[in-house]
Amino acid sequence: MPIFRRKRPVEFETLEEAVAYYRALGFFAGSTLDDAALAAEIKGEHDEEWEGEIELAPGEKELDLFLMLADPDRMVDVDMEGQFFFEGEGFIELLQDLARISRGKLAVTDVREEWPDEEHVRVHFTLNGERHVLEPEINDDWLDPEFMSAFEDLAGGAASFHALDNGQAFWIVELTDDEFDQLQRERRLKFAY
Repeated sequence: MPIFRRKRPVEFETLEEAVAYYRALGFFAGSTLDDAALAAEIKGEHDEEWEGEIELAPGEKELDLFLMLADPDRMVDVDMEGQFFFEGEGFIELLQDLARISRGKLAVTDVREEWPDEEHVRVHFTLNGERHVLEPEINDDWLDPEFMSAFEDLAGGAASFHALDNGQAFWIVELTDDEFDQLQRERRLKFAY
């Protein structure tokens, strides 16, 4: 018999229970809907986009991903393909999104992109009152994943971003250490970072 027994993951019998769980983690703070109405809205959005039922089992990214994405103030969907960034102001949008989901911990202003060519970019921005420049690499058509690490380093630990991924896109959420640990332990989520 093992000395340490791993706790069973948190399971949900209904989508409403799942909404209540995430609400206790601070998600949906801006929603005026009760748990039942919010669950119905999320199910409607799911049914429009996907076939089949929402899987409630722990470790199934789909449910947790849909719940986190249902709160645009907590999670952002990032296409890591470089083409997204070439076609417009992708870094400007990404930094503004990161500030939005930081729950007030980060203020990003005066963002500007400078593209000398398709393989090089300078991203100028002010973060919490200090001016910075990052020069992420564009590998073929993919955004350098080190961009997020460099940005978090500049933030000095003020916000902690974590990602779920499918190999093509990242879904980035800002979590405290306790929230991150709880989701890994209780929901068995495997974050990319």
